[in-house]
Amino acid sequence: MSIAGPAAKEKARLIIPFWGAAYLEKMVNITIPALLAPGNLPAMAESFDVEVVLVTERALRPELVKSRAYANLRKICAIDIRFLDDLVTGVPGDYGVVLSYALYRGFTDLGERMLDTFLMFLNADFIIADGSYRTLARLMKEGHRVIHAPSFRANQEDVMPVLRSRLEPESTTLAMPPREMVGLALKYKHLTVRARTVNQRLYHQWRMDQFYWYVDDATLIGYQWPVALLAIKPERVLIEPTLMWDYAFIPDAAPTLPRHFVSDSDDFFMLEPQSRRSGEEMLRLGWISYDEIAKDLSNWTTKEQRDCGRQLLVFHSRDLPDLGATIAESRAYMDEIYKRLSPEPRPHIHHPLFDTWFTSVQERVRANIREGRPLAPPTGSLRIEYAGSGRVTGTLPAAADRATVSDGTPVLACTFVPKTAQSVLQVGIRAAVHSSHATTAVLALYRGDEAAPVSLVTKRVLAGIRAELSLDADLTTHGPMALDLQARIGVDGDGELSLDMERPATMLVTDIGHGAGASPVAAKATSTRPGAPSSRRDVVEHVLRSLYRAIFGKIPHVRRTHPIWQDVQFVASRLRALWDQPDRRMLLVAPHDSLFRSEFSERIDTAQLKGSFSPEGRESQYDLCVVDLTFDDPRELTQLYALVRPIMKPGSTVIAFVLSRNFKGFSVSDSEVYEKILPASDISQLHFFGDARAVVFRRIFKWVTSELTIPWLLRDVAIGATLVLLAPFVWHANRRGRARDSTRPIRPWTSIAIVLTVR
Repeated sequence: MSIAGPAAKEKARLIIPFWGAAYLEKMVNITIPALLAPGNLPAMAESFDVEVVLVTERALRPELVKSRAYANLRKICAIDIRFLDDLVTGVPGDYGVVLSYALYRGFTDLGERMLDTFLMFLNADFIIADGSYRTLARLMKEGHRVIHAPSFRANQEDVMPVLRSRLEPESTTLAMPPREMVGLALKYKHLTVRARTVNQRLYHQWRMDQFYWYVDDATLIGYQWPVALLAIKPERVLIEPTLMWDYAFIPDAAPTLPRHFVSDSDDFFMLEPQSRRSGEEMLRLGWISYDEIAKDLSNWTTKEQRDCGRQLLVFHSRDLPDLGATIAESRAYMDEIYKRLSPEPRPHIHHPLFDTWFTSVQERVRANIREGRPLAPPTGSLRIEYAGSGRVTGTLPAAADRATVSDGTPVLACTFVPKTAQSVLQVGIRAAVHSSHATTAVLALYRGDEAAPVSLVTKRVLAGIRAELSLDADLTTHGPMALDLQARIGVDGDGELSLDMERPATMLVTDIGHGAGASPVAAKATSTRPGAPSSRRDVVEHVLRSLYRAIFGKIPHVRRTHPIWQDVQFVASRLRALWDQPDRRMLLVAPHDSLFRSEFSERIDTAQLKGSFSPEGRESQYDLCVVDLTFDDPRELTQLYALVRPIMKPGSTVIAFVLSRNFKGFSVSDSEVYEKILPASDISQLHFFGDARAVVFRRIFKWVTSELTIPWLLRDVAIGATLVLLAPFVWHANRRGRARDSTRPIRPWTSIAIVLTVR
């Protein structure tokens, strides 16, 4: 007779790589305390034999092990510290490969035991909501062997103080429930989330690898390419990465295993704090077409990443509202993108964009491992520092030992120190290449540790013919700190490409200083008429005015022959649509000289709205509000909208109208301006009106009506004659402008309309 003991727990290993003192501080003060929450590692340790492997720098170990968070973590599970000093290459842009090797270092010692161990992965700056690992443990026990869940970006400057205030000092525990953490994230959504919110089309990120839909202030749905890997029990023993982590690990480790996605933030939520300015150089005003999105995704996405992009994800801080209509809208949008993708995804083995570069970095890492110490940066790298006034430029010649791109080495790399916190860098890259057979070359610019390029160009290279590749990009810096830049050349398919050493590749980095553009201003369409008119003048002006209105209409309901038709027709059409509706109420928020003042019986002066106005007693009363913005107002739109929103009916419309006086467009160069100008609530869209021809006609119209100093009769005749002569050209230009998609950015534009639908 024998008595059986308790069944042995399954093995689970959590791997967290990090290096740098800043990440150590986050680890011991935020990341580990969140893992110590009752519903995270303590809950998982009830079902699994958990080991934590921290892969870090040797120099950080003393501070790490003496921290209270480390001591409390050891009470729950075993900890193993491993070092990655020999993996760090010191080359700008190698971060993605170094990180992949660091993650592998956390589990390759298992050998065959890898197939019986759940491997879990976490970034050092990701914060887990309390209860998330309890869900993960349940899914692992249910037999799911590949488990994904999304991370969600929020402004680090806003969320970190809140998180630190929730830290329990003695137990070093940060236990924040999912809905509370989601509420924090939605309140301080990162600009890269807002820029990829499809039904808030005020601005976009030119690389669209995530897509979100605003439901209400407490709910967001979306799709991510890829979705973060939480845990995996591999079906293959792995030794070394074959490409960067997000591209190759799943097909290498689990090519046939089904994947499970945790789609509801109630079950698992992972906050990703990012600097407010991170990624701002990728932002563009207006929206982006299906074709542009699909073309970029076709360039780099693998099958596994495309599969992730089909998974619906839900983030909410309250009970879910009815999502049916929003989900249907999102599915239809994503279907349009998938229809336009290239038929074949990119392979993770010999990926055309990364293969040669990855091979070169891999060789550097292997050399480091053999030597047991970091290598110095290649001689082709150059540090450029600002040391005075004016422009800062640096030209980098291609090093002789980097001649052949097919060898896999980067073309050019530099570390640039900008002169101000909001500098705009103009980067120009030139390279001459040739190939023994026809292929496609890709020239890409990378920034820091980002896996995706900031900008890229492709060009068909014919056999034996030298081809010139050139790329120009503008980057907005995140602060006066060193910025790593790297140019790489990739080859499509099985192509082989060499640099032409007779014409060395160059990178030119120019710091042009602060890039904030001029703000748009409102233009006055009326003219000043000195002196009291005589009766004869009254009669003449009455006749001329009648002729004028017959031909050109009356502002804002002008005819297509009028130079400002493109600017006012959008708002005017909304006004006409509401006029015949019973019980409709419309409000104008504007200074006295608004183009739309004749259409409204109710008006609030902009200064009054910002000062003494109170919404009390006027809640949910208006169907339409037009906010006519003046020279100073665009940067205050977020404040004005917050004041107007309470008095609008659900489903009503607010239109912010900006008429450009200087015709330079709405130049936006940093995240702070985006946050101040463009509201993050409700459904929104940005429309652009006018073009280069409209600018010319408006300049002539403005000169004749406002700046021409001749006697009144001659002046009125000159106005009429000018408008009549311009009419056919204006009509043709307006007709073409009407046919253009107004949501697509155009420079120069003459006006914009920001349309917000109140939820």
